[in-house]
Amino acid sequence: MVPGGTGLARRQVARRRLQGSGPFRKLPEDLRSRVGEGEGKLPVSAACAIARLPTEQAIREVFELALLRNMKRDAIVALVAQRLGKKKGSSRPIKLRCGVVEMTLKDATPEAIRASLDAVSAALKRLVKDSLPLSVLPSLLPRS
Repeated sequence: MVPGGTGLARRQVARRRLQGSGPFRKLPEDLRSRVGEGEGKLPVSAACAIARLPTEQAIREVFELALLRNMKRDAIVALVAQRLGKKKGSSRPIKLRCGVVEMTLKDATPEAIRASLDAVSAALKRLVKDSLPLSVLPSLLPRS
């Protein structure tokens, strides 16, 4: 953190990083102008992660994808790690919230998540069909 930690001071440090050395020297000049705060720009921390990629083509591809999909920094870091061939899974749990539902995922694959959600959906259908109370839902789920 920047001593005196104001937002202005952090932005000034970020601007100096973009102009100077470090990972940003690998970012093409036209991409550097699209790093910062605001609409259509990537945060400095996300651009720093992208700059770790080995080629300009890979950097441009991930940069554009991140902007197009409005990706968060953690998703960009994970994508860069995947492109660099590093460990796919994260040891930290991923927490999801959707309406009144909260889930915690640990080393899950998209297929495993889909299978789990299908099981929950089937259990909910049975719950509604048999007019059971919601408190019974956990007992309707398969044991893993």
